[in-house]
Amino acid sequence: MKRKPLILLVLLSLVFLYSSCIYWNKKPEVNVIMRSERKDLQKSSLLILNMIEPSYATGSGARTAEIFHSSLLKSKKFRIVGLCVDSPWVRVSDGEETRLMDAVEEARKRNFDYVLAGELTDYYYGGIQTSRVSIKIRVIEVATRITIFFAQYSRQNEAKDSSFPMNTKLSGTAQRPEKLVTEIVDAFIAKM
Repeated sequence: MKRKPLILLVLLSLVFLYSSCIYWNKKPEVNVIMRSERKDLQKSSLLILNMIEPSYATGSGARTAEIFHSSLLKSKKFRIVGLCVDSPWVRVSDGEETRLMDAVEEARKRNFDYVLAGELTDYYYGGIQTSRVSIKIRVIEVATRITIFFAQYSRQNEAKDSSFPMNTKLSGTAQRPEKLVTEIVDAFIAKM
C-alpha cells in the first residue's frame, strides 16, 4: 500500500521533468531551396545588406544584418565581410527583381564578390506568446548575377510555465528574437 504513493510520486516527477525539457535543443527549421557547388569562398568578399523588415518590427532588419555580419566575421567563411545598412535593396515599393539588381549593383560599386540579401518574414517577440523569426536569405555572385544560395529559415520558442506538466502558455517569458536570429545565422553558416 505504501508503494502506490511512491510510484505515483516518481511518475509525476518524470512528467514534470519531461514537460520542462521539451523545448531544449530545438534546431531552426531550414529549407535550402538552392545551393550551387561550393566555391572557394575564403578568398572572396561578401557584402551584407540591411534585411527587409516587417512594418511592425522597425529596426529588426538592421539588427539582423549586424548579427549576420558579426557571426560571419567570426566564422572566417569569407576573406572580407562588409555591412551596408543604407542600401536601396530595402525599398519594398519596387519589385523583387529590381531590388535584387539594386543589391548586386551596390555590391559591384563597393568591389565585393558576393552579396547577401534577406527578408524577415516573421519577427515576433511576445512575452507569454510564441517568439518567431523567419528569414529568407539569398547570396548572389556579383560578376554573374546568379544566385548561388537561397534558403528559408524559421525558428520559434514558446513561453510556458515550467512548473506545470502540460505545454501551457501561462507564464514565463519567450526567448528574445535576437537569440533566435543568432541560432538561424549559425544554421546558415553550417549550410553555406
